[in-house]
Amino acid sequence: MELRHLRSFMAVFETGGFRRAAELEFVVQPAITRHVKELERALGVRLFERTSKGAEPTSAGTDFYRAIAPRVRALLAAIEQSSDELNSRATARIGYISPALRFGLPELVQGLQATEPPIAVMLEELGTPAITKRLLAGELDGGFVAGDDLDPRLTVTPITRLEFVIAVPDDHQRSGAKIKLATLNGANLISPVAQEPSHQQLIDAIREQAAITIQDAFGIDTIRSLVGAGLGVSLVPKGSLEPATPGIRLLAPDPPLPSIQVGIATRTADESRQANAVRSIALRLADDRAAEP
Repeated sequence: MELRHLRSFMAVFETGGFRRAAELEFVVQPAITRHVKELERALGVRLFERTSKGAEPTSAGTDFYRAIAPRVRALLAAIEQSSDELNSRATARIGYISPALRFGLPELVQGLQATEPPIAVMLEELGTPAITKRLLAGELDGGFVAGDDLDPRLTVTPITRLEFVIAVPDDHQRSGAKIKLATLNGANLISPVAQEPSHQQLIDAIREQAAITIQDAFGIDTIRSLVGAGLGVSLVPKGSLEPATPGIRLLAPDPPLPSIQVGIATRTADESRQANAVRSIALRLADDRAAEP
């Protein structure tokens, strides 16, 4: 999933049509259509109803827009600001996984831009294996990664540990605050599309207790919609569905699932200004989070 897919989706939503969206984005209309179709396939939902007057967003499309628009605009603004200064200052190339949007990515970008002289930022959403590979190849200056068993050639500053709960529909036949994993036997587990070995480890841990099927979903908001509609259960980071979502209960898994570390990594041998700035900001973020009640 690429940023251009989200930009095209937002353009259609905001202009009300594929032709007007193409004019806004300065691309041909077939490209906009293709981006939206690819996004709909990834999400597994229809985002627009095509009409003679243009495109009418579905309820899923409206929910998705409300969820992603502020984040996409913030990222686009950061990228635009950085792009304007690429020729006049250093640039830090940062890879990130999706939990970083909640745990440190905005603060890292702001911290790099606030250095003297400022460091521009180029962002790319990747999985932990790809971020590790590109850090070691010198193609990234820093990256958010998940897991405890990472390449020893990386310096990783832990930022947080993700704990996981099971999201179930309100009418799920379970009582109390916990759910035995064995009772998920035969369940449809709605899982984010992610190339994360640590996430696969969690799925494997559930499969040790129950036979489950996997339904891929793009993003936490799609998971919220599918679980709320009674189409399955999901494994989600604790706090990711807060404030409380109507129609969904969050239950602690029994036995508990392992937590996953999220940290900011740099190549240990990289002594560039960008890498050192990333390390400094990462340590500050770690200290700030450790001081939180």
